[in-house]
Amino acid sequence: MIFYTPAVFERISSMAAAKKLILTPDKLNTAARWKRETAWTASLIFEHARLTPESQTLDVGCGVGRLAKVITDNNWGHVTGIDISRKMRGLATEYVASPKFTVHPNTHLAALPEDTFDLALAVWVLQHDHTPESTIRHVARVLKPTGALIVINEAARFLPTEDGRGNFSWATDDLDVRRLLERHLTTVKHGVVPGELKNQHPNWPNYWLVMKKRT
Repeated sequence: MIFYTPAVFERISSMAAAKKLILTPDKLNTAARWKRETAWTASLIFEHARLTPESQTLDVGCGVGRLAKVITDNNWGHVTGIDISRKMRGLATEYVASPKFTVHPNTHLAALPEDTFDLALAVWVLQHDHTPESTIRHVARVLKPTGALIVINEAARFLPTEDGRGNFSWATDDLDVRRLLERHLTTVKHGVVPGELKNQHPNWPNYWLVMKKRT
């Protein structure tokens, strides 16, 4: 028998270890993927969000604050980060190092007020979320009617699990996260993650979506 356990995200011992966990080596090593993918994701944000110094962004599964730092360094407004891992949240505070960034446990998501955020990000996170529809509902609730959600996700599921002996593995529950997203929000643009950033499985392509709140 296996059990969902996000403890793997607490076992990081350094920023380097966190980066490797967030962006596992694939076609590129972690350092190269970090640099190229961060730039590519920033271009998606710039193209589809139109942020200003007063904008409010929600970063779901913010990790060490990779994208929050892009936003605050470019003076694109304030970022509220949400992450399940206490260690990731601590690293994020140090890495972003901005008064325009705050970070909270994932339980804080339910307490956020409606129609608050101009942009929400869910980058490589929903594939690990064992209750993705609950997360998606909350994100849809807190987006402004004019806001956008940018998703980057694996089509397959990768849930952190352990068996009774403490052996770790990634597992699937066969949920279709994209279908869940489209149940609660409207897709306005979509595509696949460039092959030079990450290998594509022919049956489970890595995708990106720009979504709007249903009104």
